[in-house]
Amino acid sequence: MFFFAKLSKNGDALLYGTYLGGNNEDYGINIRVNPDGAVLVSGSTYSSGLGTNGAWQKENAGEQDAFIAKYTAAGAMDWFTYYGGPDYDRGNGMDITTDDFIYIAGNTVSVSGIATEDAYKPTLISVSIDDGMIARFADRCFDRYEINNSKNKAAAVTIPAATNSLLINAQIDYAKDKDFFSFQNNVSTPYIKISLTDLPANYSLYLLNAAGVQLASSKKTGLLNEEIIFNSSTIGTFLVKVIGANSNTFNDTTCYSLTISLSTFPLRNQLFNEEGLSASNSWELYPCPAADEVNIDLSKWKHETTSLLIYDFFGHVIYREMMPVADSYQFDVSEWQNGCYLVQLLNDDSVSSHILTVVH
Repeated sequence: MFFFAKLSKNGDALLYGTYLGGNNEDYGINIRVNPDGAVLVSGSTYSSGLGTNGAWQKENAGEQDAFIAKYTAAGAMDWFTYYGGPDYDRGNGMDITTDDFIYIAGNTVSVSGIATEDAYKPTLISVSIDDGMIARFADRCFDRYEINNSKNKAAAVTIPAATNSLLINAQIDYAKDKDFFSFQNNVSTPYIKISLTDLPANYSLYLLNAAGVQLASSKKTGLLNEEIIFNSSTIGTFLVKVIGANSNTFNDTTCYSLTISLSTFPLRNQLFNEEGLSASNSWELYPCPAADEVNIDLSKWKHETTSLLIYDFFGHVIYREMMPVADSYQFDVSEWQNGCYLVQLLNDDSVSSHILTVVH
């Protein structure tokens, strides 16, 4: 086992330090730092059980393998891969490029697990004499949570109490793939927010209870971010499901970002942030609060083509209508749940909004 650490520029503060290694001898030989502060470490190891899910080679293939490990700028492990065959393989040198490639060099006596098809030298000459080796790896996202493609195989994650938020990078990396994650809230932080961002394809987001019953969903089109707000006093285990919008939607090279956050106080959807609203004086909504019929006064509205959209607290469109050319419009909320709704009028050149409160 070995260690590496990050110090402040003048050396008077330890920013982080970590061991790296396992149940046998481990040698850290090279270290490089990306422009974003991420750290790459390489060397050789006899230890097993260090590889992360989705990496090129998760398990030690023999006696001694070379390895590459990547850490985030904050010192958390991103991924770890072995590189080697059934015998002795040592990683002696490493360099990185600005286009996210990693080169390592070393020596080997393994007859397999080293050379790729059509390599310059695809076979080992002698198992009794070391050969040199060189390899290139792509520094990209690895899905560390597979196999988590059903609710029974959901990857259990813990939300850190210090931040009440956890960022997960993972992949939908083949057709019909699904990713499930399980987490728990608590009495102190019962309210849940889930954000799905950095989408490489059109993915949908679901929140389920421990039995797999759907509680909420977000299914926007294209690469729009997905978000679920779940304000409930229910305490327990929840499941998050990420899935392609259709069975052929996936991306096996780029990860999405999933953030699970807990809060002491009820949360608001982004649609309801005051800075995101453009309240209009050209139409009125009444009564508010409302229990049954709601009226929209359009006497000052000068647009002929207008769409009415109403969103619930989760940001889902629950009502959509093309507005008639008239001085008023009426709709019924008698069967709607109590709560706040965002009412928007859209035309070719503007969007304006009012908040509607329903109370029965």
